[in-house]
Amino acid sequence: AATLRARLVAEHDAALSALGLGSASRAVDVDLDGVVERLVTGLREPPDAATLRGEHRAVRRRSLVAAGAAAAVTGAAAWWLWPRDPTSPAGGASTGGALRALPAPEDIRWASLSRWPPRGRLATDPRVQGLAISRATGVEPRVLWADDVAGRRLIVTGSLNPSSYQDLVLQAWQGVAGADPASLEQVHFKTELGYENTAVVPIALPTNPGTLLLVLAGPTTTTASYSPTVLPTRAGAIERTWTDVALTSGIGSRTWAQEPGPALRVRCGNFDGPAASTARTWLDQARTEPLAVFTAGTSRFVAAAIGLPVEQVHTDVVTDATVAGSVIDPAAMSPQDGVGRVRVLRTRTSTGALIRCVRVVAGPMRIVDGRSTMNSLQIELPAVLPAGTPADEPVVSRLADLRPGVSRYLVIAPGAARVQLVSTSPTAHPASKVTATRHGIAIVSLTVASEGADFRLVRQDAHGRRFSTGVRHGGRDLLDL
Repeated sequence: AATLRARLVAEHDAALSALGLGSASRAVDVDLDGVVERLVTGLREPPDAATLRGEHRAVRRRSLVAAGAAAAVTGAAAWWLWPRDPTSPAGGASTGGALRALPAPEDIRWASLSRWPPRGRLATDPRVQGLAISRATGVEPRVLWADDVAGRRLIVTGSLNPSSYQDLVLQAWQGVAGADPASLEQVHFKTELGYENTAVVPIALPTNPGTLLLVLAGPTTTTASYSPTVLPTRAGAIERTWTDVALTSGIGSRTWAQEPGPALRVRCGNFDGPAASTARTWLDQARTEPLAVFTAGTSRFVAAAIGLPVEQVHTDVVTDATVAGSVIDPAAMSPQDGVGRVRVLRTRTSTGALIRCVRVVAGPMRIVDGRSTMNSLQIELPAVLPAGTPADEPVVSRLADLRPGVSRYLVIAPGAARVQLVSTSPTAHPASKVTATRHGIAIVSLTVASEGADFRLVRQDAHGRRFSTGVRHGGRDLLDL
């Protein structure tokens, strides 16, 4: 076994050295697994060792596999890093199989992204493999697909997330069709994790202008669908339009004229979610962010998600008031340890839909004993509400708290002098104290016996009269991912 491994390591080092790269010892075990898998693929399982003769057969099979692995050591690195025919041209227009035979469609390797074989006519090109190894941000890198498609040369690689060794970190490089792999530009994804249990890789690439969507799946998958934008309605619902993508041997692509947006969603097999994309799916949270930037940024974000020109959405500030900095920093010694601002924005689209967004942005905060320096907290992501929702609709959001058994809530209730949270669950603590607001904003503490409890918000005016009681509710996440 030691001799076998030493020979495999030597072959690996030689192949990597030819690419100008250092040793990658972790890949040795992966390659050895791959060699054995290829050797045993299609072999029948040994019979049950009920007799000595059966045991001999089982031992004999294992011996053959071991011998086969030893014989394959010399070519193991070539199988992983090099094309079968070194003189074959690099590239082509195919989006189907690689130059070497792929595992059978029912092979178990197709169930996990980290065990997928490389596909595409460029997948075993040494320059492509060298790029995958030298630029990997995770461990055990591998090429997933490399070929020319829709006038672009594209390389897609994956490496295991070093913090979990489960999810795959996706990376991609692109350029004009036929370009030298070394000249391709890296695509900087905002979302880049592939999920092992889905065995689907959807990637959205900007083509300046437009978008190229590439979907990689197992060879038996024949179709996928995508929806690039959302359509919020006046009723507070979200609608989508879906377009099908035909897959050949588990690979397919589509292009469209608009840039990738934050609401792009893909369905394929058991996958239903966002594609790896350059589009940011969250609002900017710059450390020094004036209100005007937040307002304009919200308009741009909403317009991109809906697919409208930014001129067709309008954002108003309905609340901009001070709040204790401890909203952001649960370790604050007192409410005076920092001052922030609560900002509630309401965006209207040209179709009459309403989207609300809430954030706390802190001013200068003192850093004591390593206390958190986070200066922005998203209270409510852009959410779709019914168009008739009044401007003084309250917001109730749970905050972090370091005290066991205590829950804190940020209550935004425009026009209210005092507020109180009353539980709707008979198993929870009955109510919070009546808490005075400042500019309609209060931080309310509760001792909660049930984590699943919901609450009614009771609002009082300056004379103590109740003018509203109701169960708190929020909208639907605009991105619908």
